[in-house]
Amino acid sequence: MTRTRRGWRTLLGALLVLLLLVGAALAAAALLIDPARFKPEIAAAVQRATGHALRLDGPVRLRLFPPRVTVADATLAGVARVGSLEARIAPLALLHGTLEVARLDLHHPEITLPLPPPEPSAPAAAPAAATAAPAGRLQLDIAAVHISDGVLIWHGATRTLSLGVPTLDATASGPSLLFSGTLRSAGRLLTLTGETGNLARLLDRSATTPWPVQLVVQDTAARLAIRGTFARPLQGRGYILQVDAAATDLAAFTPLLAGTPPTLHDASVSARLADQGGAWPAIDGLTVHVGGLAMPELTIERADIVAPGGGETVQADLDGTLHGAKLRVTATLAGTLRPGGSAALRATVTAPIAELTTELTVGLTAHPLLRGTLAAQRLDIDMLRAALRPAAAAAPPPGQPPPPPRRLIPDRAFDLSALHLADADLLLSATTLIAGGASYDNARGHLLLQNGRLVLDPAAADSPGGPVDGRFAIDARTATSPMALRLRAPTLALGPLAAALGHPGAITGDGFVDADLQGAGASPAELAGSLTGHLGIAVGEATADNAALSALLGGVLHAARLPPEVLGETGQTRLRCLALRLRADDGIADVTTLVADTGRLLLEGSGSVALAPETLDLHLRPLLRVGPGIIVPVRLGGTLLTPKATVEAGRGAATALLGALLGAKMKAEPPADPCPAALAAARGEVPQ
Repeated sequence: MTRTRRGWRTLLGALLVLLLLVGAALAAAALLIDPARFKPEIAAAVQRATGHALRLDGPVRLRLFPPRVTVADATLAGVARVGSLEARIAPLALLHGTLEVARLDLHHPEITLPLPPPEPSAPAAAPAAATAAPAGRLQLDIAAVHISDGVLIWHGATRTLSLGVPTLDATASGPSLLFSGTLRSAGRLLTLTGETGNLARLLDRSATTPWPVQLVVQDTAARLAIRGTFARPLQGRGYILQVDAAATDLAAFTPLLAGTPPTLHDASVSARLADQGGAWPAIDGLTVHVGGLAMPELTIERADIVAPGGGETVQADLDGTLHGAKLRVTATLAGTLRPGGSAALRATVTAPIAELTTELTVGLTAHPLLRGTLAAQRLDIDMLRAALRPAAAAAPPPGQPPPPPRRLIPDRAFDLSALHLADADLLLSATTLIAGGASYDNARGHLLLQNGRLVLDPAAADSPGGPVDGRFAIDARTATSPMALRLRAPTLALGPLAAALGHPGAITGDGFVDADLQGAGASPAELAGSLTGHLGIAVGEATADNAALSALLGGVLHAARLPPEVLGETGQTRLRCLALRLRADDGIADVTTLVADTGRLLLEGSGSVALAPETLDLHLRPLLRVGPGIIVPVRLGGTLLTPKATVEAGRGAATALLGALLGAKMKAEPPADPCPAALAAARGEVPQ
């Protein structure tokens, strides 16, 4: 018995000494071995596994209890940057050529998805079945990953998304990876749970077997579930996914949406998505339901979109209000709803803006083509303009008034990008069209858009004063964007036209308009500076607002020493005629006819306007048909934005002015009635 006890004591003592020796040897190894010498082998193992170069910029430290390696400031090219990482390793696995990581902790990582293709110099990732490593090469095997305080960046086809990752754990479980953690989006926390295929298949770029994925992201007001497979998961390609979402508040998903999400309740979406190799997937089994949605000026009480299967038919049904009036939309899209296919769209819209029916054929090519008709019983252009008007800019801070405009004609560049989105061949019609507060009947047109060149010909309607006919063309294929406008209206109602131009009530009556202008430019200012053609306006028997006339002619009357009471401060003035004819050549507009007759005041003139610099050089002859009837020639110079009226220099002007001051009766002898000849010239009936 005594010998047995002594034997056990000897054995335990020997084991203790052996453990002390092993511990001392490991401690000596930790002190004597520089872990930085393994940087090249670690980087090579990671590059073989991922196809991307690993750069270890910070120090590498080895700890023994438990065995682990810590690294600061690591970068995986094109994939991630990590503030610090800690890998708990199995030392004995190194004897078999494997860097076995029981747990990898990543602190402050910034991860980019989808991953870029592997670097050309990098060998393909090792297949999952590999069991032995070539001599001198480490193989990488990671059992679990923990992420803290990270950022996930997704570069999509059209935009980049960014999500915070407070915590995320991924653990290998047989052939699967199990996920759990939290995401931060728009200041709110979302929980993430899921299961995917294993890490070896994820990193194997040569494999084509489906890599399964099942993820759920949710908070108390919204839930997004995705399940399916990826053929190339690192690139986010070759997917077949079932997506189901439901929400009563989309605030947490703001980064995933274009713009600020609207207020809604009882919303759900379900669809099957399949990668087609392009920016947009094939969509089958689509169902969308919205029980309520509120946006400025638009409220949707109910909306349903259904595409039962095969992507051959889509049906939409919507009820709501627009600008406080009832809105109803029904639409059916049927055909081959895939790239290269075509579909027929039939829709009806009942709204305060329009009551219309459309029948279109849509070619679903890389550059879509729309053919068909848009027929409206009623179309309110005024309301449409108000709905599309951008929000007012924020007021400048106190004490910082906005700088005054330098030009009357804007020099802001045209945005014609929409003309390149699709081609179109459309017949347009409206039984009643409302613009400028007036109703136009039998509006019709033919719109042709091809490769960025748009032509609207004809563009015709029956105005309150008579027929209107025109043509408009613009070519966005070049930077200078050539444009052309032709408009002829023998009797156009001027009140609605003035209202449409932002001067309601300035003038009422009917007028003749004849315009044929061409130009080219990247902005309205450049376009005006190249205008060529003619413009004629002839108005007989109309009424003008005195305030508008004073703003237009007040400087001229002051320069001619004529009393402002000629026009009156309030009320309206009867116009016997207003005639204007100008001919433009490369941005220089020669005024060949200018006559305005109010009965008491006759204004005649000529001259030119340089549209590029906006400078005026007009010579005016105002005549007051009261008293001696003196004509004092006035030159109107300056710019369109700041015109300056001065008495014409010259003997005749000085003599006339002196006679006016002395009360001399130097009565001018104007034509008895200049209106008939002036109106004929404005209409182009008299050779210029």
